[in-house]
Amino acid sequence: MLEQLEDIEAASLLQGFRPVPLPLKKTEDSTREVVRWIYLKKQRYKLDDSLGGLETSFLFIANLPLSVTEEQLKSILGQYGKVTRIVFGSLPESEGYSKHASVFFSDENGIELALRAPLDFSGCLVDERVEDIITGKLKEYKKWRSNPRMLSLRVDEVLFRYREKREKEEKEMQSRQSVPDEDGFILVGAKSRKKLTFPSSRKRASLQVSESSLKPKEGFYKIRSRKQQRKLERERQE
Repeated sequence: MLEQLEDIEAASLLQGFRPVPLPLKKTEDSTREVVRWIYLKKQRYKLDDSLGGLETSFLFIANLPLSVTEEQLKSILGQYGKVTRIVFGSLPESEGYSKHASVFFSDENGIELALRAPLDFSGCLVDERVEDIITGKLKEYKKWRSNPRMLSLRVDEVLFRYREKREKEEKEMQSRQSVPDEDGFILVGAKSRKKLTFPSSRKRASLQVSESSLKPKEGFYKIRSRKQQRKLERERQE
């Protein structure tokens, strides 16, 4: 488990993000500790569109709990510098689950200190709604999760009905072949029609090729050339 976490942390550092673990509150349905990863990175922001325009830096924080507030972030990050502004946002695919924040400090040293400090984001979980979200997700998962045994029984039932339908069609086809229609004609079907089988019920027979059919016919062209030579000699003599 520790090796896996180290791999995750190393991969995130390569992308420029610093991962910070946030242990979630346990619920009645939880059997083990669940960790949420929050990612931090220093970003540059251009104050105007000109080439020589002024730039400032801010701390970008991703995968924050949906219920986190500005006051909570200020209480966590304010000890590393004065926080002047926080802008929240969320991506379409993460809407309803997480959001990100752009945190602006009065001094850029606050960003560097926050990135190096042992941050504790447990203060973001003081809102009891977070626990309700986790419990709701677990209940929704249990509601829509298919039982493997029941799913197997349903599949067997569908296959059984399909076999019954095919057998009924076969019997109807055979009965129609033996009864003449209004004009006195009898329906003739293909005699080589095979019964429907399933891959799981019978192994397919391997194709066997006669070895004698693949061997070259020895002496065939030699005999033929002799006959042609004799024919040419007779024509010359005549």
